[in-house]
Amino acid sequence: TGMMVSVDNSILQAGMYSLKAYARNGTNILVNWKSQSGESGLSMILRIIQRLLGPNVPDAAAISIGFLIDKLLTNYKQHIGGVLDGLLTNVLVRLHNCKDSTLKEGLLMVFIRLFLIDVDQCVAYLLSKDNTGSELSFILREWTTQHTDFRGAFKIKMSIVGLSRIFQSIGRHSILNSITVPGDLVEAPGLKTRSKGKKKIQCDEDHLPLKIFKILVREYQVAIENEADSISLSDSYDESTWDDDDEETKLLKQLTKSSTGQGIDPSAVDSLDDPFVNQATYAYLDELIGNE
Repeated sequence: TGMMVSVDNSILQAGMYSLKAYARNGTNILVNWKSQSGESGLSMILRIIQRLLGPNVPDAAAISIGFLIDKLLTNYKQHIGGVLDGLLTNVLVRLHNCKDSTLKEGLLMVFIRLFLIDVDQCVAYLLSKDNTGSELSFILREWTTQHTDFRGAFKIKMSIVGLSRIFQSIGRHSILNSITVPGDLVEAPGLKTRSKGKKKIQCDEDHLPLKIFKILVREYQVAIENEADSISLSDSYDESTWDDDDEETKLLKQLTKSSTGQGIDPSAVDSLDDPFVNQATYAYLDELIGNE
């Protein structure tokens, strides 16, 4: 296959979109199909992923790899147990070394998905990678730092729910209380000079529980505002402006019509069948925070 040798961005991107389609819709096909050498379709995809996570493939060529791995975790977790540890180790290594923000976001989503599946198992896995908890700390630092930069309502929703589950598990994992992450931006001490211009901005450090609580409260405030705007729009609803297309059709049209490269988040259509897509952010946070 060309994906095992090529580093051409267009070839690899087209190939990954095809593989994501199979991973989303072709469970039986990938598991049961065999090549002439007896290799299953799922095994071939795992080999391609291993190659794309390697150091010889540039960030731009591996840009969508995280979303493909997420589909495997969602739909094939029971079939990849034997190679899951090695796969996640490769994700961790690439996450440490990647510079591209979109690739980093996709790789972080792999671990966010794992926390959504089982917080306790994910904490235990990351702690098993070293004796100091540095890998667990690394993932949580990257996650809480990048949260405000996540693109797409679905990924933001996944992050919110994942962080809330970590927050609720702190009583079971005392190490989470000892982890510190970048906090709010503050001005560095010292007088402003002509040579230095404005004061330098640096991040304070927060303990993880406080940082997560701040994120959830801010997201709750945003959700309240969005809910109020939604109510206002429904009150001023004009039936003559209604678009007959349902939401899925709109998403598909937006994705396929864009020949300029300015489409929607490429994971948006893939997320339509995800159980979290029907999770109302406002209702979730209102139950979690508003009733406290």
